[in-house]
Amino acid sequence: MTFAFTAVTLWSIHADLPQPVAATSVQQWHFNYAETEQILAKVKLNSRGELLLNSGLAKILTKAIESLPANMNDKALMRLAFLVSKGAPATHTAAGTNLATLLINYYHLQNAEIKQLKTTDKLATFQARFLDKVELQNHYLGKEIATQFFGKQRSTTRYLLERRAQRLNINRKGGSVSAQ
Repeated sequence: MTFAFTAVTLWSIHADLPQPVAATSVQQWHFNYAETEQILAKVKLNSRGELLLNSGLAKILTKAIESLPANMNDKALMRLAFLVSKGAPATHTAAGTNLATLLINYYHLQNAEIKQLKTTDKLATFQARFLDKVELQNHYLGKEIATQFFGKQRSTTRYLLERRAQRLNINRKGGSVSAQ
């Protein structure tokens, strides 16, 4: 009976503590938080115990993101945020929470930039292939005949490519905050 009481008491005391990093992160969450934690340990705080927001923090966040797998699901990101916030010293819990939020937002930013770059590369490749195709058609059929054969298709493709390029530019401009 005493053993059971002791076990329950110890479990209840330690249940609120973060679980061992190595055991849970890699096996259940498919990321190794120990590596990320070492990187985040380099984060600097100002004299009031707040995150020092500067290019140094951006570099640390970039390295931390590189230590994580791509395309983490929401559950894994919530676990990551939990570990980051719980890893902060008791005197700096607000900084830990802010760091967790900032890291997750930065993770989403990095993934969005990669996705946009891939989309832009695909658009440029498609534009280049389209122009090569037009050139070949003009070369082998002559510009006049090629225009008669493919004029409507070319006009539609040009229009769609221009619209796609405009949307990418709008997304870049509309989604960004002016640099200061």
